Amino acid sequence: MSQSSSTFRPQTSTLHKCDCRHPKTARVRTSWTNDNPGRRFKCCADGKCDFFTWFDPPMCARSKLIIPGLLRRLNRQEEEIRKLQQSCKTVEEVRVQQGQKSHKGCIVLVAIVLMVLVWIFFFEG
Repeated sequence: MSQSSSTFRPQTSTLHKCDCRHPKTARVRTSWTNDNPGRRFKCCADGKCDFFTWFDPPMCARSKLIIPGLLRRLNRQEEEIRKLQQSCKTVEEVRVQQGQKSHKGCIVLVAIVLMVLVWIFFFEG
């Protein structure tokens, strides 16, 4: 069973025009199906007609086997990076909150010391 997915590429080709009423230069996209992983093709820039032609030659059988596994590994690693970045953000937020609590504690401590010094200076002195 093949999955179908594609991504936009900024490349265009002047060799092919789509079949629309007002033809436009074909857009180059990348197929991410199991049968054609990473293979580029040309299609209508607006997606309004059925124009389609392959940009790249067919892939060898080995590439078709290896590329999906590499993509899965890449996706897992990107997800792990996202989770680690979120963990770092959470740790930083906790650190800031603890720093703020620590700062408040220091202010209270300084206020108490000042009150004791004032007491000693005015009433004991």
